[in-house]
Amino acid sequence: MSTRIHHSSGQTFSSAGLSDESQAFVALECQGSPALKPGIDGERIQVHLFTQQDCLDLLDRNRRGEAALSARLWPVLMSVAHGGSFAGLRVAP
Repeated sequence: MSTRIHHSSGQTFSSAGLSDESQAFVALECQGSPALKPGIDGERIQVHLFTQQDCLDLLDRNRRGEAALSARLWPVLMSVAHGGSFAGLRVAP
């Protein structure tokens, strides 16, 4: 597997007042296959590989109330769905 990191944020927070809940964002390219059971026991993580059209479809399902999206994911989906890229990285149509 090969990975190329294009951008990495510093520590970010869900809310400016919640300094105990932080994350980082990374924009990268990688090759390989997703793990069948990522994360640790008890976590419910699923890996989804999306094209630009998949992002448009998921946003449409969200507008119809058929799919719930996190506040962190929505702007990423909007960028890919309507611009075809995120953080300067092109996404397959």
